Amino acid sequence: VWEKKNYPGKFHRVSWSPNLYVMDNFLSDAECKSMIDNAYPTLSTGSLVGDNINKKIKDLRFTVVPENKITEVEQAVINRIHDHVRISEEHGEILQVSEYLPGQKYTLHPDSIDSSAGPHSMQRVVTFLMYLNDVDEGGATIFPRGNGQNQHMTRQDTEPWNLKYFCNMTDTLKIKPKKGRAVFWYNH
Repeated sequence: VWEKKNYPGKFHRVSWSPNLYVMDNFLSDAECKSMIDNAYPTLSTGSLVGDNINKKIKDLRFTVVPENKITEVEQAVINRIHDHVRISEEHGEILQVSEYLPGQKYTLHPDSIDSSAGPHSMQRVVTFLMYLNDVDEGGATIFPRGNGQNQHMTRQDTEPWNLKYFCNMTDTLKIKPKKGRAVFWYNH
């Protein structure tokens, strides 16, 4: 478990495998509010598709912000993201915003799927995650293989892919949500 509470001023590496970085205050309060305000009207429940998965995400609401709805604030954030990960915007994805209410979660999943996996495969080189608000408890993003842990596991291992299993493990890398905090990692 990564115990450090603050990551000021720059990105701090918190895992070597995967290469994972955290920075506090990547977003200002005004940027967080602007992104929430722009996304909120179009939030809806959706589906998770990919590597042998095709199921409804129960209760979780999210939106994909269309390019023509990106605000100046969001474009400045997108530019900053690409500056930090050193990948051009042409190779990025469209902005996505999710809302989690108490008790909700996103299932354990990889963020990039082998291109031989079929029509839902994707080669996401980098994932960039930003927290737009604070929470009283819970809400951590869990990396079961963080810092080289659990490298032996495969998706066929039923119990280890259970999210609750990892939440209760003391050596699992967990990043707690904090308004303005950004996390990014390289998937390949």
